Amino acid sequence: MRLSIFGYKVRALVYVCLHTTMINFVDSLSRWTDEALIQKADLLRDVQSLVLYGRAVSDYGLKVLERCAKLRELHLVETSVTDKGLGYLKELRSLRWLSIDDASVTDSGIIQLRNLHQLEGLQLVKTRVSDDGLEILLHFPKLEYLEISGCTIAEKGVLFISRVSSLNSLRLAAPTIFDDSFLSLSYCTQLSKFAFDMPLVTTEAIDQLQLRLPGCAMNEYYFFRPEEKVIYLVSNFMGEGKTILNLEKALVTADELLSYSPYHPALHGARAFIHYRLGNITQFRNDLQNVRDNANIYGQSDLRFLAMQYLSFDSHLSLQAAMKSQHPDRYIANHLLTTGVRQPLRKEPVAGLLHRMNEAAQVKINAYETKKAPGPDPFSTPLYRHPQVIVNLSGRPDVIPSKEWKDELKKVPWNW
Repeated sequence: MRLSIFGYKVRALVYVCLHTTMINFVDSLSRWTDEALIQKADLLRDVQSLVLYGRAVSDYGLKVLERCAKLRELHLVETSVTDKGLGYLKELRSLRWLSIDDASVTDSGIIQLRNLHQLEGLQLVKTRVSDDGLEILLHFPKLEYLEISGCTIAEKGVLFISRVSSLNSLRLAAPTIFDDSFLSLSYCTQLSKFAFDMPLVTTEAIDQLQLRLPGCAMNEYYFFRPEEKVIYLVSNFMGEGKTILNLEKALVTADELLSYSPYHPALHGARAFIHYRLGNITQFRNDLQNVRDNANIYGQSDLRFLAMQYLSFDSHLSLQAAMKSQHPDRYIANHLLTTGVRQPLRKEPVAGLLHRMNEAAQVKINAYETKKAPGPDPFSTPLYRHPQVIVNLSGRPDVIPSKEWKDELKKVPWNW
């Protein structure tokens, strides 16, 4: 009897504690499961703040939240929630803050939340939401905080963000955004804090946006950290004895890095030699053409010369012999490890690239004088100059064309 009474008192105490703290119920220290959510369904009805953490939470467990009419704050961190699960949140009209971190959520899922007009904060981190899905932002007239990182966001998505005039704080990571889209954010006139990771944006554009938003505190942060992926890529494609599975995983990694840095010549080079080992010669040549074009823009003459050399081989035997003797994949790997992925873009902003292209158009070519770059680098581009030819016209007689000759010349097409 004492044990039962004691047990009853303990349960009553637990109930009182839960009831008093249910207004702000945040369980972020333990991993949730669908079963735990179902078991606590009755207790969760009055919850106002909830953090669901762990892959054991799926759409099945999220259905419990349909009855949480008082929920004001919800964080979904590293869950297995998909678009179907977001459908269970569409009637939570009291929701003020929603965070989705690392989930397989797409545009079709996020668009279901258009009725959450009271939303004041939204975080979309490592999701599959793209530009089209960001149209949902126009349905949140009270949105003050927005974070979008690790999503495929381009110009259209940034334009949607720029139309949210109520924004006060913005945290945005978009590796393929250029100056013009970046400057469109100046329409967010209420912005007071702006953190961004946009390696293609020039310092001139950053200064210009600061002038347009003088009351906004701007700072850069690093959301994309490709160093680990570069090491994984190099360890999987460089060297002999790699299996097809290794090469396929390395190809996926190269594509992920190219989504962050789409113009990086060494990444295109890595992709090219992965395709060579997989036997995809056509794709191998296409990637080498990207190496040639992008290396020319960045002024990386060694990679440009490497690409041109391997594009010049007219037989598979000569290509195979060059691969065995020169090991260009090792050269590409060393280039990735030494120069990195982020640095070339920060050192060569868009304005700088255009300037270098303009300078490259003025380079004179000399087919007779070559000067090799110093060092043991086998892939060095010679410095060409135009031959200086002097023609003496002093002893040339004057020739006056006849009328018949002029008439014949008029018949020749101008672009002949």
